[in-house]
Amino acid sequence: MKEKIYWVTMEVAYHKPMNILEASEKPEEDCLVGGYFQVFGCTSLRKKKMKDMITSYLENADNFNRGQSNITFDEIEIIDDMDLDDFINKDDKIRNHLLGNPKEEGIWYHTGRIFFPSE
Repeated sequence: MKEKIYWVTMEVAYHKPMNILEASEKPEEDCLVGGYFQVFGCTSLRKKKMKDMITSYLENADNFNRGQSNITFDEIEIIDDMDLDDFINKDDKIRNHLLGNPKEEGIWYHTGRIFFPSE
């Protein structure tokens, strides 16, 4: 079985709004968010293993508590091996921030967190 190259958009939604700024003396400076989106490049033989790798990464990130957050795989795309170089080279942000080789198993790219407001 050949490894698949995945491009994944994740959503982490907090059960309760979270302040993402350091503790402040002024409550109006608090920045409450409802969660965040994050994009990953990940290579794996199976979709389940890819999901496990990304979930493990998220669970080990700062400010993450599994009991206080829901992880959702919003979008999962498979990048064709023949299109991989074009995919990476079309965007400097991807090309200049690779964490590993996209042709080897593992997480090879991720964005920063894109926070969304609490409701």
